[in-house]
Amino acid sequence: MEKNKFLTVAIVLLAFSIIFGSIYIGDSIRQVANQSANVSSDTDDILDFDGAAEYLNISKSDLAKIISTRSSTSGIKYVKVKGKYIFSKVALNEWLKNTWMEMD
Repeated sequence: MEKNKFLTVAIVLLAFSIIFGSIYIGDSIRQVANQSANVSSDTDDILDFDGAAEYLNISKSDLAKIISTRSSTSGIKYVKVKGKYIFSKVALNEWLKNTWMEMD
């Protein structure tokens, strides 16, 4: 009889540990999934020439004039790879905050 009590208690404790362990692991997986969903992909920040002009709401020719300005104070930062321009939204936003420019 004494053995049956210990066996019953052991089974109940094992069941509780399985249930609470499953809940803990499930919550951990959900947290990681939520963190992954909240982190934007690096490609979300990258724009090509046309995308940068559209993002800034200016014409492509105006963007070409601006990037041709090699001054560190007025030029937009970009990367040019095999003739293609690559812009960062973060860099474009910084440029907008720190630049005063008038174009006709």
